Amino acid sequence: HAAKLFQKALSIDSSLAVSMGGLGAIYEKLKMPQKALWWYESALASTPDLASLQHRIGALLLSMDRLNEGRAHLEKAVKLDPDNPAYAKALVKALALTK
Repeated sequence: HAAKLFQKALSIDSSLAVSMGGLGAIYEKLKMPQKALWWYESALASTPDLASLQHRIGALLLSMDRLNEGRAHLEKAVKLDPDNPAYAKALVKALALTK
């Protein structure tokens, strides 16, 4: 049901990064990482400086064993919001995995 609401919002304004990110989160919870990544990356195209989105993409890519790509997104998240401990913790995990 939530996916339909986000899709309706997108039909009204296709630049709604929040709706795109919301669809990504829904597909991530449904264990559909490729679809989640597509929606997250679509949202990122219009809002590249959104730290939370960089974090979500980075964490998802790590879970898909795309370690270097995931680390790069997490580095961007930390650069955009250096005071967020969740982003720093995720980056430390990524750095450990990519040694």
